[in-house]
Amino acid sequence: MKKRAFTEVVVSDYEKLKVLSKSHLCVGMSSSDVQTIAPFFQTYQLAAGTDIYEEGDMEAFLLLIVSGSVNVCKDYGMPSEKVIVSLGAGETVGEISVIDEQPRSASVVANTEAVLYALPRRNLVEMCNSSNSLWSKLIFNIAVSLCARLRHTNDLLVETLAGGVTSESLSVTIPAAESQQQPFLKTNES
Repeated sequence: MKKRAFTEVVVSDYEKLKVLSKSHLCVGMSSSDVQTIAPFFQTYQLAAGTDIYEEGDMEAFLLLIVSGSVNVCKDYGMPSEKVIVSLGAGETVGEISVIDEQPRSASVVANTEAVLYALPRRNLVEMCNSSNSLWSKLIFNIAVSLCARLRHTNDLLVETLAGGVTSESLSVTIPAAESQQQPFLKTNES
């Protein structure tokens, strides 16, 4: 019923560097920093309809969407299935599980053909052990992203309690790198 056909693809370090340096994951990092963390990310290509992970799965990895889009769903494949949000290029998913190693709280399915950069938890731990400074910057950026999502969710909860949630308010894109103000993480190369 569900397919998990991931094709690992080889991407040049230069190409990875270009994508990652524009990502909110790398805000405040120098080009050298991004070059150092790029090998920790694996590149995958997948077809539309690919089940990336299901609610309850234990696999721990964060995904940066390079191209295409994915749906984040609750009750995936069931009559009560609900799409929580669609995410596109430049956005991330899977931040919570890569940090807390708890079961996935939702399912993620490729909406279109997609290219994803995956950061498995084991690579995140290896990064911590090899470059604690870069790991700290990355974790901080993940935390900022999660805070933005929590604030957005809080706003939706208030709207729901007031009876004003619309399909448009649910599909609002959460601001990424351009809205992050982190002057204490800026480097001279940035």
